[in-house]
Amino acid sequence: DVPEQPQSSSQVQPSTIQEDVPEQATTTERRISPDIPSNLPPSYYALLIAFFSLQAFGFGAVAANHQFVSDKNEDDLLWTILSYVSMAFMGFSSWIWIAVALLEYHVAIKCREGYDLDDMVKAVFVVLAVGAVTATLVLDSTLILAAVMVLSIAAIVTTGLWQYVRYRHALFLSDVIAALVYLAAIVFLAVMDPLCGTSAYKDCFEDCPLPNPDEFNHRAIFYAICSCFVIQYGSTKIVMLVRATASPIPAENAPPKETVEPSELL
Repeated sequence: DVPEQPQSSSQVQPSTIQEDVPEQATTTERRISPDIPSNLPPSYYALLIAFFSLQAFGFGAVAANHQFVSDKNEDDLLWTILSYVSMAFMGFSSWIWIAVALLEYHVAIKCREGYDLDDMVKAVFVVLAVGAVTATLVLDSTLILAAVMVLSIAAIVTTGLWQYVRYRHALFLSDVIAALVYLAAIVFLAVMDPLCGTSAYKDCFEDCPLPNPDEFNHRAIFYAICSCFVIQYGSTKIVMLVRATASPIPAENAPPKETVEPSELL
């Protein structure tokens, strides 16, 4: 019988090595809540840029129309062109705002539940598109624009409240407040237009509460309120972008931990 050779001290079992291997430094794992989500796609920021650009062009066309063309002669060709251009810009900006809201909601749901909502988002856009075409054939163009604007505000308010519940961050309430300020501007314009607008000119603005509508009318107040909305909403998005860029990688998006094989240490 050959006696068993004593095990060399240089030959160490892999299990022993594995026990002595220190744990690798793990990636910083912090829950998304209560921080800003940092996994928004680049298309989100492209949509925001498009939204603010179309808002600027839309309000610019409206301002040029009322500044250089008399609204008492709505049969003028230039008045008609600028009116439709401004409505087109404002309408497209509202549609883009709905896309922003749906994308924010999509990212929040995906982070929380772990499934994709691409099919649902596509279905929502199909329903909205069919509704817009139907409304175009039935309603007046101004009513279509008002409906889309209110719909976009409702989408932003709903998504902002949802994200506040999801992330518990006050910046999302700032989105909601900004959208409500925009809604207040639209409601103010709708209420004051019959009293201080073109239709009230024939009565010499008898029921208009403003002192001199020819010099300072309700549209100026509407633009001032909208400016407050743009400043607040834009500032909120800039702060969110800075916070999202500076925040560590959320746990849901952390890369997998590296494992060390025993053979690599021999």
